[in-house]
Amino acid sequence: MDVDWDRYHNNTLYKLRVSIHFLGRQSTVLKQRFFTAVKESLVRNSVFLLGVLLVLWFAAAGLPTYGLALVGVGAVVLAWTPFRLYVNQLTNTAAVPDDRKDPTPYQRRVSLVSRCVADAGIGFLLVSAGFAVRVVTSLG
Repeated sequence: MDVDWDRYHNNTLYKLRVSIHFLGRQSTVLKQRFFTAVKESLVRNSVFLLGVLLVLWFAAAGLPTYGLALVGVGAVVLAWTPFRLYVNQLTNTAAVPDDRKDPTPYQRRVSLVSRCVADAGIGFLLVSAGFAVRVVTSLG
């Protein structure tokens, strides 16, 4: 893959695509770990969002409340992302012994960063969609 460096430095989605490509060049296992972590993150966040939306549906909430719920779920997902990173840094700093033989620390780091990338993207989309719903419903 030839990298367009101007596009690489100015386009986040292109940078992500290039990074995934080169992660696969290092090891197909690492690329698979990335996709597995992203899939797990999508499933976990979807179940959380569905639970919140079901509660609102049973409560017969109005559309502005759904927008607020999207913002709230997005904020929780975004807050969880740095929390997970800090817990990982704490366990690395504390030198907690790892009694598992595999995966390697580098593989665990790839999974952790992959989950954080997915969670940050999902959180951003949920907060954006929630604000959009709130603005649209307040205009109408």
